[in-house]
Amino acid sequence: MKQETLAKLQSADDPAEWESPVDFDWHEAMSRVRRLKPEIEQLTGRPFEIDENVQDASFFTELSLHKPGGKLNFIETVLAIRFSAFGNLFAVWNRSSEQFPPSVVEQVIKTTEHYGFIYVNADELDEQYTGQHEGFKTQSWWIRFFDYI
Repeated sequence: MKQETLAKLQSADDPAEWESPVDFDWHEAMSRVRRLKPEIEQLTGRPFEIDENVQDASFFTELSLHKPGGKLNFIETVLAIRFSAFGNLFAVWNRSSEQFPPSVVEQVIKTTEHYGFIYVNADELDEQYTGQHEGFKTQSWWIRFFDYI
C-alpha cells in the first residue's frame, strides 16, 4: 500500500466506532452525494442508482451502474462509487467485462473530490487492516471502511 493511502486511512480511523464516527452527519453527506449524482450521469452518459438504505456497514451509500441481464444471482457492476462514513473517503470499483475508459473514471474521481470526498484506490484496500480498532484486526481496510460489517 502506498504511504499516502495509508496516511488517509489512518487519519479516518476510529478506535471505538464500527459503522460511523460519533460526529458523522448522514443527512449532509447524502445531500452531497445526491447533488453529485447528476454530474456523474452526465460524465458517463448513463443513469446511476443511489443506495439510500445501507445498514450495518462502514459505508453509508453507493452510486452504481449495473449491467442489465447477465448470470443468475450475479450483478455486473460497471462502475460504482462507494462512500465511507469515515473521513469523507470514497473508492471507485467495478465487477464487469464492460469498462469505462480510464479518462472517464479519472473525471468521475475528480468530480467526486470536488464535492469534498477523499479518493482512495480500491485495489490497495485488500491489505490487512493495521489501524486502531481491535474489532477489525483480522479484516482488510476495505471491510473497515467500505463494506457491510
